Amino acid sequence: MKSYLPCFVLSLLLFSSIDNKAQVVTIYNQNFGDANNLVFPAGWSAPDSTWGVDNTNISSGYADASGQTNMVIRNTVTTGTYALITEDIETSGYENIRVLWGRRISNNFTLSGSTIPTLDVSIDGGTNWVNVAFYDTFTDNTWTHTNAGDDISLPALANDQPAVKFRWTVNIVNNLEGSYRIDDFIVRGEVKQTSVNINNIENQIDIRLANMDLYLMNQGAEIANLIIYDLQGRPILNSLCNNQVNKVNLNHLASGIYIAQVQTASGLINRKFALTK
Repeated sequence: MKSYLPCFVLSLLLFSSIDNKAQVVTIYNQNFGDANNLVFPAGWSAPDSTWGVDNTNISSGYADASGQTNMVIRNTVTTGTYALITEDIETSGYENIRVLWGRRISNNFTLSGSTIPTLDVSIDGGTNWVNVAFYDTFTDNTWTHTNAGDDISLPALANDQPAVKFRWTVNIVNNLEGSYRIDDFIVRGEVKQTSVNINNIENQIDIRLANMDLYLMNQGAEIANLIIYDLQGRPILNSLCNNQVNKVNLNHLASGIYIAQVQTASGLINRKFALTK
């Protein structure tokens, strides 16, 4: 099959193959609001009303500490087991999900017999929970990241889900002193990769950029689907390309870096490009 490409000046030909390193994206970030608005985050719950938003002992000392409010549970509550549960957090389109948060353990929290909270994850609205192991060290009255600052990897069941919940569970032994605080809870993931038959499709597909127009040249007989993603992994344009030469106008997009993904029955190909105005 022979194709014909109109003559044009490639003023923005900045395409390059995306490297194999997965792109890590912040999916969710909860810093519990500002110091003048002590409101429980929407969708979060503490069934026994023992956890609460507080503006004392604000976070500091670790990267990106928000330093406004935090979630706290104190030893002053009745001896028992208490949970803090997040809202539903969507991980659709992401894999290798991981979490991290800042925490502060005050004097006498564990000395009284209270325990460092455990972490569980659920993908069925909280009916079933799976424990997630992490490492924590005890430092009196000091804000640090949990897990020695390393992201806590979740089991594969959390990948590409419409709704994931997280739960901290703590055993409290009543005492006049001691508290455990959480701030800056972050969920990260990698943009989900699809298996690629790169040899077949690269022989068929060519992608070029001229001014505000993207040209997709399809030299194969297969129908090609073009999807444009931003660097957060969000699809922002979808176009079915049935012709040998397909022109897609990008004038409505803001300047920035984008990913063009072309899908055919043979596989897919990704290209990163810069759009400037």
